[in-house]
Amino acid sequence: MNNHIHLIVWLTVASNLSKFMKQLNLMYFNYYKKIHDYCGHVWQGRYKSNIIETEFYLLQCGKYIELNPVRAGIVRLPEEYVFCSYRHYACGKPDAVISDSPIFLGLADHSLERRKRYVEFVVDSSIIDSNRLASQVFIGSEDFVSKLRKDYGIKEIKSKGGRPKKQKP
Repeated sequence: MNNHIHLIVWLTVASNLSKFMKQLNLMYFNYYKKIHDYCGHVWQGRYKSNIIETEFYLLQCGKYIELNPVRAGIVRLPEEYVFCSYRHYACGKPDAVISDSPIFLGLADHSLERRKRYVEFVVDSSIIDSNRLASQVFIGSEDFVSKLRKDYGIKEIKSKGGRPKKQKP
């Protein structure tokens, strides 16, 4: 994507995603500024993060990411997009940035069968609801979402950005 990126990141108790994203954005901004003699914002907005419940929903998010350049009309097929993990998972192309997902490794015992199942999953259009995934803070079952909303007092659907409208006196 030309104005944003998608990452699926596994966190540990000691992880600090906010700090990591801040450092990553700053490093890339400085690189881009130097190379292109650029001034201003590089990214469209701040990073957004979602909490994902289980393997099924994690696979759905991965599928959403793999098909995003196709939906945006950048490429015809996911393997044509250079900046995604599809070529690694579906075609077996080595990529130093990608660590194989345990869920991917669990698709089959043999690598060829694993890749075949991955391709079948991504190509199958009957599972994913892209609009719903894009608008949720919590991604999971209704029970999971309800529990997190209650525990943390966070709305399920992301609110529209910007300042609240001024109230008339």
